[in-house]
Amino acid sequence: MWDLLLCFLASFVSPIAAMLGWYFRQRKPHFSKSLFYYSFCLLFSLFFLSPPLRGMMILTFTFVFPFSFLALFEGKASPLPSLTFYLSHKEPPLLESLLSFSKEIDPGFSPSELAREILASISPLLHSSWQKLSPKEKLLRWNRYFFQKLGFSPAKYSSDSLEYLFLPFIWEKKKAQCLGLSAFYLILGRELSLPLFGVSAPGHFFVRYDDGREQWNLELTQQGKFFPDSYYVERYRISQELIDRGVYLTNLENREVIVEFLNNRAHIYYRQGKLDLASRDFDRAIQYSRNFLSAYIGQGFLHLRQGGLEKAYRAFSQALSLNPYEEKALLGVSELYLMIGDWDKARVYLTKLLEVSPHHPIGLTNLGLVFAKRKEWEKALELHKQAISLDPRCLYAYNNLGTTYCRMGRYSEALAQFSYVLSQDPEFFPALHNLITTLERAGEKELAKKKQEELIERYRQKIQQFPMRVRYWRELAKLLHKAGKIQEALSWAEKAYRFQPQVPEHARLLSEIFEDLGQKHQAEQIRRQFKEAIKLPFEIYTREK
Repeated sequence: MWDLLLCFLASFVSPIAAMLGWYFRQRKPHFSKSLFYYSFCLLFSLFFLSPPLRGMMILTFTFVFPFSFLALFEGKASPLPSLTFYLSHKEPPLLESLLSFSKEIDPGFSPSELAREILASISPLLHSSWQKLSPKEKLLRWNRYFFQKLGFSPAKYSSDSLEYLFLPFIWEKKKAQCLGLSAFYLILGRELSLPLFGVSAPGHFFVRYDDGREQWNLELTQQGKFFPDSYYVERYRISQELIDRGVYLTNLENREVIVEFLNNRAHIYYRQGKLDLASRDFDRAIQYSRNFLSAYIGQGFLHLRQGGLEKAYRAFSQALSLNPYEEKALLGVSELYLMIGDWDKARVYLTKLLEVSPHHPIGLTNLGLVFAKRKEWEKALELHKQAISLDPRCLYAYNNLGTTYCRMGRYSEALAQFSYVLSQDPEFFPALHNLITTLERAGEKELAKKKQEELIERYRQKIQQFPMRVRYWRELAKLLHKAGKIQEALSWAEKAYRFQPQVPEHARLLSEIFEDLGQKHQAEQIRRQFKEAIKLPFEIYTREK
């Protein structure tokens, strides 16, 4: 009776195990432990059944096991859940989440195959002697294995490439920047039962071992060298307040690590001009990490670029509420006030920025613009030149120096600055505009007209290439207005204003064109609508005399 009962149970356990294996194959592509169920059932039956029944069980497994095996290994896995699905969980699995993240970049790879390959790479470490090692010995052995056996190494910084956030590329090349290296180190190290955590610093990411008794920081850009917290505090100028509030140098859960990937990708999309994708990633980073300073800053600059002044101000304000001394947030607010012509408030925030970072090139040259506006020429020149000496590659400082020379009537010096900028970057459009203005003021009317026509044609080509770049519409409208082509200028200006009515330059330009056409009522209406839209002082948007 006992033999018959065991045979009966074993006959059902095998297909159930097959279904479990198929289920886990669907839910977790890298899951391989289901093979244990098959082995257990088979061994159990063979060892505990009497010889007559053993033959029956062999026949049972002969029919059941092939179908179960096919169900496990040949069946198609269901689609990988979306990144939003994983982020909605308190503690999402890191590997699956980053595979889903990578699918958003390029869906043309198999996440299940990649996951199996990644996890299989640590099998040589999983032997009985591993468990006998002390925590530090395990960490040191894993560190050597990661860099020497697997061959991971740090990659050179690339500000505009998604490759080093894309898991298949990182795994193939075994190269990544700090965040990508940390992700693989965490995923594989945790499979070895090491208590590892991601840790962020301003513009940097590293890994920490923390078992509750001992704690070591591993700098993966230096082959996993140990560094104390004080190293990061000093190098990245992190205040104790930000550490206490958990903004930096705290152990991050998986969701926070994923948010780091979202934030980095959003900044790359922003630099590539893919503003919709950047906005999506910034929004998700903020939604799932209320403490994420960098995402607020990125979102602020994104809104600023799109003309969403109120949204930009709120994002920068949120960043400053987390860190009142955050340089990029102070710069962002100052640029907002420069954009709307509130020079006094711009000066306040630029002064704060330079108190925090006295050698900030953009901060210095922007403050130079404020002094130039007040006709404090020598101070303006001094600040622009100081910015150039600190960063000779800062083309904005050369351009601003040129505009100051132009306003002072020193046209030859101004032209020299613009010519230098264009020799370094022929597509630096502010310098092209300023070059034309300077030539006109210097009396070179024909040459200025020629340059103007060339620039108009260049903008037309840019619009054909990038038909939805609204700033090209606006700049073309400016040039056409200046060239006396009023109706065409009006067409482009109205188009830009309809698309982004909250952008100060769009409202200002359109109102100027209406004034030149003698339509003062329409000009006044545009200014009034703009004032109501952004709730800022009215008088600063009147036409500058």
